[in-house]
Amino acid sequence: MMKTSIACMLALAGLATTADAQVRISQIFGAGGATPGNFGCPAYSHDYVELFNAGTTAVNIAGWRLQYASATGSFSASTNRVTLPAGATIQPKGYYLVQLNTIAPATTGGCVYLPVPANFVGVGTGTGGSATSINASATAGKLVLVDAAATLLTSGAAGNCVSSGPGIIDFVGYGASIENTTCFEGPTGPVISLGNTFAAFRLGDGCRDNNNNSGDFTRSNPNPRNAASPINDCTGIIDCDGSGVDDVLQINANGGVGGFGGTLDCNSNGQLDACEINAAGGVNGIGGVFDCDGNGELDSCQIATNPAADCNINGRLDSCEILINAGLDSCNNNGIIDACETPGPGQDCNNNGRIDCWDLKTGVLTDADANGTPDVCEGAIVVEAATNATVQGAGVRQTTNGNNFFNIQSANAATNASYGALRWANADLGAASPSRVYLYLQQGNAGFTNSGGTSDVQLSFSDNDALDISVPTFPATNTNAVLANFATDHASRLVITTYDFVQGSGIGVFGDATGSGTTEGYKLFDAAGTNTAGGDAIASEITSGTGDLTLVLNAVDATVSATYAGRTNANYRGPSLVIFPGGTVACDDIDFNNDEVFPSDQDVIDFFDVLAGGVPATCDAVVGCNDIDFNNDGVFPSDQDVIDFFNVLAGGTCPQ
Repeated sequence: MMKTSIACMLALAGLATTADAQVRISQIFGAGGATPGNFGCPAYSHDYVELFNAGTTAVNIAGWRLQYASATGSFSASTNRVTLPAGATIQPKGYYLVQLNTIAPATTGGCVYLPVPANFVGVGTGTGGSATSINASATAGKLVLVDAAATLLTSGAAGNCVSSGPGIIDFVGYGASIENTTCFEGPTGPVISLGNTFAAFRLGDGCRDNNNNSGDFTRSNPNPRNAASPINDCTGIIDCDGSGVDDVLQINANGGVGGFGGTLDCNSNGQLDACEINAAGGVNGIGGVFDCDGNGELDSCQIATNPAADCNINGRLDSCEILINAGLDSCNNNGIIDACETPGPGQDCNNNGRIDCWDLKTGVLTDADANGTPDVCEGAIVVEAATNATVQGAGVRQTTNGNNFFNIQSANAATNASYGALRWANADLGAASPSRVYLYLQQGNAGFTNSGGTSDVQLSFSDNDALDISVPTFPATNTNAVLANFATDHASRLVITTYDFVQGSGIGVFGDATGSGTTEGYKLFDAAGTNTAGGDAIASEITSGTGDLTLVLNAVDATVSATYAGRTNANYRGPSLVIFPGGTVACDDIDFNNDEVFPSDQDVIDFFDVLAGGVPATCDAVVGCNDIDFNNDGVFPSDQDVIDFFNVLAGGTCPQ
């Protein structure tokens, strides 16, 4: 309940009256009628909010409004709200139950739902009251109760948790963390995330109100109470651990003051730490979501005392994350999350502040020749495809999938049968006379892949650069290229290699499906070896520096289904050409910091900053700045790199 300002999070323009101030939100359930998923069956058919009157007089709540907003969203004056009907009253020490939605319960999953014994069904237009549908989240959201005279809230997003007028009666935010839920009462955070099988309960059956959501609430099995339920006179003690001793007395006896802080309430939210741990799956104050290392201390308090224990600042102890997902520390297994590790000498060839092995895992760096050294550190030019497309029976697949992935699927995939098309502008490839050229791929969305037999996928050079393989905006489809026309559209294609596709083991970092992140590298050309006609054509196009280079990948085996990350994939690198220069050395491009603004003074500044050993903040956050071997002659740092950089900046050729 809110009787003063919401500490640190909400500023109020007014206060409720004395009688109104005794009313508070006492229970929230947001999983009504949901499918079981991985979280079990919800007990009730609909979402609900329970109100409680802790005062000694009845309170007229007719015209009061409940507003709902998503965890990070803003409240609306026109949607996601319920107005209580004429005649609505909460008796002293009594409850009032509001059903939030009338969405039909799920019919799959085998769940049996109990009806909500509501005093008011808050959907549609009720007698003397009105509503628009509220469908609360089962895991994270926020609810506010305002009186009949209050201006409805329109705030709620991060940095904008301010009331627009007087009359706020109560405010509750629930979710996993401060980052997860933007607004709540109190200094320490929202109510813990609920899920399908839990409701948020105000302690003391509605009596506990210290204007602190995380301390005033716990979660338990839903148990809605209505106007017919027994009254609660709030004369009993709050004893969350069943010890027979009031929680406040326990806290104060162990260093707390006024029921907050001390050794039993490390986050000073007024609730025993052991009870918080138990409410999140712990047993006897140990384990569960809030005590992942099982030492009986809230993880949040350990992190507050030692911020280094959460290097990626996600509210979870690094040690627990590594135990759950060993892929986070698979570079060197030293107990430090790879993404956080400070590189040592020789461990950061692209100067982006992260160890190279992490960059190799996530595709920031490539190792197409699988020799253990990042390609760019060996002087290679690495260029991601300008276009990657999945060409199906109806044409090029539209976004959002069209750029994030590309698929090669056999006829067994029916309407999803497809080939992959990749294209680069030769002007982006450095106009080098290559010694070696590789195609680098990372499996993505790999849960949908299927290893075939042998010689599953055919990789070919295509001279049909005029074929439009651009990816249209959803829901359109580009029908310039269709699967049925593969043989004619690419009739003159030159096969480079045929390879076996195998769903990999993945990198185990982002929680993706098995296989995702697995890297593949295919040699397209080798000046020191024997090449196919397709390989020779690729080398010739790269050297020309004009026109486009097009590759196509099609299924040969009848069962194969290969899916790779595309150029806009959030986690992995899209298809890339890795070019090792040969007789004619190509310089890097002049967009040194990879911010796609060039030529620019910032590129010059960053070039000299890296040359001096710095790590500029203006380097691209993902790929970093280029290395300082600008002319890729393998000698760096050198005066010649500086000379060639300024020569190219002035429009000259490389090398000078």
